[in-house]
Amino acid sequence: MTKQNNTLYTRRQFLKAGSITALSTNAACRNINPAHSSQVIVIGAGLAGLNCALALQNQGYDVVVLEANQQVGGRTRSINKNGTTINLGGIEIGDGYQRFVGLCEQYKLNLYEPKRASRDLCVHIGGQLISQDDWATAKANPLPEHLKATLPSRLQSHFHRGKNPLKSKTDWIEGQHLTSDQSEIEFLKEQGAGDAAIEFINHTGNFNSVETVAALHYQRAIANFRFGTSKKTLRLSGGNQSLARSMANSVNALHTGQRAQSIEQTSNGVTVRTDQAEWLGQHCVIALPFSVLRNIPLVAPLSDAQRNAINELPYTKISKLVLAVEKPFWEEDGFGPNLWSDTSLERGFLSYSEKGDLLYTLFVNGRNAQQLDRLSDEDATKTLIDLLNTSRPSTKNALRPLAYYSWGNDPFALGAYHHFAPNQVSSFARSMTQAAGRIHFAGEHCARANQGMEGALESGEFTARQLIQTS
Repeated sequence: MTKQNNTLYTRRQFLKAGSITALSTNAACRNINPAHSSQVIVIGAGLAGLNCALALQNQGYDVVVLEANQQVGGRTRSINKNGTTINLGGIEIGDGYQRFVGLCEQYKLNLYEPKRASRDLCVHIGGQLISQDDWATAKANPLPEHLKATLPSRLQSHFHRGKNPLKSKTDWIEGQHLTSDQSEIEFLKEQGAGDAAIEFINHTGNFNSVETVAALHYQRAIANFRFGTSKKTLRLSGGNQSLARSMANSVNALHTGQRAQSIEQTSNGVTVRTDQAEWLGQHCVIALPFSVLRNIPLVAPLSDAQRNAINELPYTKISKLVLAVEKPFWEEDGFGPNLWSDTSLERGFLSYSEKGDLLYTLFVNGRNAQQLDRLSDEDATKTLIDLLNTSRPSTKNALRPLAYYSWGNDPFALGAYHHFAPNQVSSFARSMTQAAGRIHFAGEHCARANQGMEGALESGEFTARQLIQTS
């Protein structure tokens, strides 16, 4: 039997924790509104929380959604800069994303197939620019002979090719595959990857480091692509946050600016205290990243596995700088427009905006993103532009900054998306979706079959069904 524990906080710790010392005082003394009550409290108005709330609302439940931010959408952040829509969070939508596409149809939102920009790549290594055609024979290429023709951006997939045991999108969580719940660096070494290849993979992988990400997490991502039904990539007019806004407009009771200060399951329900009010519910759905939830005092009958998941699940640090292309710099220097760099620039991608303008996005994650997170947005932008101009002189005066965003510094996210560390799939992946008494969990980190935005929607739907079945 799984051990039950009132964690993350005991009630005594809960009442003593930081700003929560006055929890026993009445609402008037705290200068917040008197308690509000509903059947279900959903904390978080991202795609998971909104989809869960709407599913429950459609079944006749009295639901209130509380969002700490002043806007809805979570990590589907979209902005408009001088008429150009920029997705700062999730970008691509597969046409096989049944939930996302279906909701867009329901709300009469326009999905379109974006114009494809050049995929030609150049490698920047040791201060030298190398075309993708010259990479195999370049003196600066440190890879062994049998790998020299493999671009740095394709090394990880090279070592995993033919080694993925997963036969479906949900296979990753089945027991027979948990023997591969090792670190990515261990897996790579077993496949014969040397130091140079490992460093290249570590430098620009979509995780924090090869030491702290499970090989199974990458294998899951490949299986998700291989066994998914998407044939093409779509974009949403006005940005992906448009869907969240449309969903939010259908929620009967949604309050922004309600940052949870504590969550407590009591003998007859759940009490959520925000910096504005006290909310009482028979059930509570927590649709927050665990990176955020671990900082909120929580009294609930969590299992040890659930407690460990909340405290330990990693979130990838990602910073993005989006620039407008004012002249085609790649025509001046003769190299492909897209960039792989061994500096903290990491990667640069050319794309078209909805209205047809060219954009250039620098995508930095892991340790380099953490370094940028120490700077202000203005200084981080200047640092990246100066480094890009030095690394690729043709970009000077060819690009104009539109938006910089750090998901690591976003207080409502503290990372762009989760990734499992070694042994975490086997330790607690199944427990993350289980209810803890009257408290339920939702979010992209809780999805089984899908990842990203579609995973968030899947998770909200699953949690709503789970709550209905148990209430």
